[in-house]
Amino acid sequence: MLTTRCLLLRPVEPDDEPAHLRLWTDPEVRRHLGGPVPPDTVRVREQGCVGAPGLPTVMDKEDGAVLGSVLVEPGARAGRTEVSCQLLPE
Repeated sequence: MLTTRCLLLRPVEPDDEPAHLRLWTDPEVRRHLGGPVPPDTVRVREQGCVGAPGLPTVMDKEDGAVLGSVLVEPGARAGRTEVSCQLLPE
């Protein structure tokens, strides 16, 4: 878990799944990340996202609202770690 003055990053919990589903399928969220994730991939991700290492949920520390997620992928870019974030439009 990582906290800042305004944010909390913590492992994905079951109640976070609907927000992550939106993050993976929303065209605006995914505009610079290759577009919406295909349905078959979404199903696989849903099954493995709760507690997955390298995929923290980003939450508003004050009200507990899910704001988005961060993905840390070791070796994703020519052997270098890639960090990407997705934030819900609202």
